[in-house]
Amino acid sequence: MWKRAFVVLLTLNVLVGVLALAWITSFPTATSPQVSAFPQNLSTHSNEAVMQVAIGDEAINSFLNYDLPRQHDLKRVLASARVSFAEDWNCRLDIKLLDRQVPFVMTFSPAVHRGNLDLHLLRSSMGGVPLPDFMLFLVFRHLPWPGWIILNSKQHTLDVNFTNRPPRPYSIRVLSYSAKTKQLTLAVGIEPSAVHTPA
Repeated sequence: MWKRAFVVLLTLNVLVGVLALAWITSFPTATSPQVSAFPQNLSTHSNEAVMQVAIGDEAINSFLNYDLPRQHDLKRVLASARVSFAEDWNCRLDIKLLDRQVPFVMTFSPAVHRGNLDLHLLRSSMGGVPLPDFMLFLVFRHLPWPGWIILNSKQHTLDVNFTNRPPRPYSIRVLSYSAKTKQLTLAVGIEPSAVHTPA
């Protein structure tokens, strides 16, 4: 039982880490059409330089393929990880158990609300066996979530409140998610004082 709980905890840490870190490696170039001037009235801090960034599941999966082999603690228990954007979001982790790779799959329904992201758990399974939602959220409650991620056990939802996240060195607001383009659009704000300039 403790092995399953550990695997679930590890899975959730990877998912949150991916969502929080994937955009860093997916910034478009200055000539990319994904970068656009961002209206001043949408910036939450007056000194911020704000840009709009659109990321898809390919960028997240590229990050996972690059980063996972370098995470020594993770690669002992995690063979691979992939996310897939569509109407719902699927997250598949291949867990190493007894020299086997056991698929652990979670499906979330994403909703954007006032700059934040609500992830409603639709279903989860391990090795093709469905897991009860309450069991997964029971494990979720024992994870060291940051204060800006709220567990709503009754609604089976992870509320990722980017607007409550500390804005330094950068702030994040979720603008939209398009199931048609399969892209998550973010507003990323950086204060000039937060950028380190070498002497």
